[in-house]
Amino acid sequence: MSVEEKPLIVISGSNSGIGLAMTREMLDRRHAVLGLVQDAERDPVQHPDYRQEQVDMSDPESLQTRIAEILRGIDGPVRALVNNAGIGRMGFLEQLSVSDLQVVMNTNFLSHAIVTRAFLPLLKRQGYGDIVFTGSESALSGTRQGSVYCASKFAM
Repeated sequence: MSVEEKPLIVISGSNSGIGLAMTREMLDRRHAVLGLVQDAERDPVQHPDYRQEQVDMSDPESLQTRIAEILRGIDGPVRALVNNAGIGRMGFLEQLSVSDLQVVMNTNFLSHAIVTRAFLPLLKRQGYGDIVFTGSESALSGTRQGSVYCASKFAM
């Protein structure tokens, strides 16, 4: 089976943590994976059915532009979009800068809305495709020094 015939799974944050585990699982299940990553230098996967594209999930303007470029390069159907990328900036709210707040909210919430919005026309045209969001228990339980992280996960 060639890569073109394999179902394509798009996973943000595919080169670390939960995203890396999902990437490996999808490759084991004979899917092709397109990873959307913050740091393209880190590529722990090294698999012929995996490629990664660098995106800045914390910068909405550049993310929109970059995702449009990536979409133009996708020539087959997308089986699933997995919105998984995330970042934690822990500390009491008064200790975090406005920049910290923006980075966490942009990465953990707004970026997923931007990416999903960009992929929706493709998924609608092809008539199928799943959209998955990786949440966190913190969205419901909260933590003392994780208010911004918890809020970003609740927003998602």
